[in-house]
Formats: sequence, structure tokens, C-alpha cells
Amino acid sequence: VYLAAIWGIFCWFVEILNKMVDAFGLTVPAEIARIVQKSFGVILILGLFLTDQLNLSNFFFITMYCS
Repeated sequence: VYLAAIWGIFCWFVEILNKMVDAFGLTVPAEIARIVQKSFGVILILGLFLTDQLNLSNFFFITMYCS
């Protein structure tokens, strides 16, 4: 439950940062960074899944910092 609450706050903060980046006209570099970050998160989740290390704590940690 705590990890889900932290994840929700983190998502809200990221949305605010995205709006600020758009206001400053840095949309393209920000989107490239988001694509790289999301790709890294998918690789981490797949790696954990294939090694049977994927649990709820790891999943929330990876989605919070790599989404």
C-alpha cells in the first residue's frame, strides 16, 4: 500500500515536470529521455521476470523510477 501511494505521488510529480518542460519548449529532448527511460524499465522488468525475481516490491520500485 505504501509503495502504491509513493508511486501515485511520483506520477503526479512527473506530470508537473512534463508540463514545465513543455512550457520551456524542450518537448523533443524530454520525450527522447522518456523513451529511453521506459525502455530501460521494460528491460529491467523482463530481466526480473526471466530470472524469477519479479515480486510486487521490485515491480513498484522499477515502475516508480523507470516510468
